[in-house]
Amino acid sequence: MRELIETGLSPLISDKKKTVTLKDLSLQDPTLVIENIRCYGDWTVNKREDHVLLYKTFSEWLSKETFGYVLEACDLDRHLVQKRQIPFETYIEILSHMDLREQILAKMFYLGGNRALEEVLSVKIEDIDFPRSLIHFSDDVSYPWYLFEDIKKYIQSRKKGYVFAGREQERVSTSTPFRSLKKIASELHLDPEFTFKDFTKNV
Repeated sequence: MRELIETGLSPLISDKKKTVTLKDLSLQDPTLVIENIRCYGDWTVNKREDHVLLYKTFSEWLSKETFGYVLEACDLDRHLVQKRQIPFETYIEILSHMDLREQILAKMFYLGGNRALEEVLSVKIEDIDFPRSLIHFSDDVSYPWYLFEDIKKYIQSRKKGYVFAGREQERVSTSTPFRSLKKIASELHLDPEFTFKDFTKNV
């Protein structure tokens, strides 16, 4: 928990560096802490998830000890994908081997709906509603806000055009991320036929 406190990700210390009270904690949203941890760019994917589990365990204990006075944190990501064929832990392991572009793609598939790689690669910056955490495909899809922080980091100062753009700002070919995923699948001994569509499959 020390790292969560030192980074300001844990609500156990107030802005004035004073220990918060149970009343303070009862007014906070513990689920938002998990979102903040997953958004913390200074840590690797695996380290973020380790701290999510650490905080979730602490939150469960605190809620039990206070008889529900302090709410237990809900891991919305795990809840959302509990029917996916790919276990959450496998998904995280795959993410940890990806660069930022492929991480964003994997998250868009795993945490979103069933759509083609070409459709996802065709998303433009203008199709993204950052304040509302929405991406406009043929329908509007809501994602965790930390995904949009990843997208901001990836597009840098660009304000329009394809999110996944090449050097000449043309749309990245489907073969580019496909090859990257194939290499990762081989390294992790996944099915040789593994594709981005497999992130969307349910049991």
